Amino acid sequence: MGEEKKLFTRSFRIDEATMEKFKEISAEIGGNHQETIAKLIEAYEFQKGKQVLSGRAGSKDAVIQDLQRTACNCQTTAGECRGKSKIHDR
Repeated sequence: MGEEKKLFTRSFRIDEATMEKFKEISAEIGGNHQETIAKLIEAYEFQKGKQVLSGRAGSKDAVIQDLQRTACNCQTTAGECRGKSKIHDR
């Protein structure tokens, strides 16, 4: 099983509307405050990652090239890359 996290009491200065929205989100996901904050951080990081991908020049081709380079680097580390590996290009 996963390692249990040690939780601490924290306080935030937020207005009533923000607190109500936080409570709604928490109730919707069925979580406590820790889980709600973790999900909000996860959503933020996901959106940030999408922005990085969408901001690349020639986005699809750049992403494919990056994936090919990464795959080759991983294989090189494992001693398997012979310069012939290619990720399926659509």
